[in-house]
Amino acid sequence: MPLLTWAVRWESAFLLFMGCIFNYALRLNVNIAIIRMSNSTHPPMWPFQDRPRLDWSPEERSFILSAFFYGYCVLQVSCTAGAAVAKIVCLQIPGGRLAEMYGTKRVLGYSMLVVSILGLLTPLAAYTSTWLVFLLRVLQVGVLQDCVR
Repeated sequence: MPLLTWAVRWESAFLLFMGCIFNYALRLNVNIAIIRMSNSTHPPMWPFQDRPRLDWSPEERSFILSAFFYGYCVLQVSCTAGAAVAKIVCLQIPGGRLAEMYGTKRVLGYSMLVVSILGLLTPLAAYTSTWLVFLLRVLQVGVLQDCVR
């Protein structure tokens, strides 16, 4: 009796589907957690229980939330700015070329790994600087959004 196998296209479709779901979750994680991080009467959770709670103003929270759109806008504008600039700045072209060279699964997997690590660094960045959280969010958009497309 032959083993049940499925075509590579179904495996790729499933991995892309799961990548899109994780992509969406990583986009929303700070949007949901920022309220708990900055307006909570509860002490911070482990490993930050010894630190004071974050007192971010509404302007700082808006600045952090805008990082997604800044990163997205910069990448889109740089892709249309010109051929020389687009090859250097834009991540869509290298992402597509990397997928051609190494395969879709590897590029998607490694980009998800990098963005997940950046997401894990977000609480550490929150206790360091608002600008660092902003930078991490822009990098998450830059690395993930264009590699998933």
